[in-house]
Amino acid sequence: GLNNGAYVGAPTLGVAGLLTGDPDTAATLNGTTQYVRATQIVIPTAISLAVWANIVAFADGALIGQWASTGAMLYTDTGLISMYKNATLCTATAPSTGSRHFFVGTFDGTNSRIYIDGVLAAGPTAVADTRTLTPAVPFDIGTYSNAAGGKVHGTPDEPAYWDRALSPTEIAALYAIGVGS
Repeated sequence: GLNNGAYVGAPTLGVAGLLTGDPDTAATLNGTTQYVRATQIVIPTAISLAVWANIVAFADGALIGQWASTGAMLYTDTGLISMYKNATLCTATAPSTGSRHFFVGTFDGTNSRIYIDGVLAAGPTAVADTRTLTPAVPFDIGTYSNAAGGKVHGTPDEPAYWDRALSPTEIAALYAIGVGS
């Protein structure tokens, strides 16, 4: 798309992708040194972040996003999935490890929400500050926006973002397409 990325730390490439019937492959990240660094973007006031992922262990690591006090990020922590927007968290209990899941975090300009496998898992959580960030921090997949940040251990696939909050109907439809129904 418009925001090309570069692999950092030589992740395992060419692994089976996570969407049913999709021949595209994915990359597996080791949780310590590997991630994808994309170009810098301006985080819009409203945003949706989405990624399919098979997580080996839910530890400290960003699935997709931009780490900054005014950024937006969908990330994992021990037993949790969180949507971070403007230093405010919306947090859900993480699903099982070792199988694919579809994670979506939305922010509509007022509230954050988390969807797992097409279903609302947390939110709405009010976010008072709606500043946007000038592109000073990279947009990453598999890590915070710095080399020392937490890393994801697993296989992220089909990361995407929108400059609006996706509706529950749109999220459910994306999930249904991904699982082949």
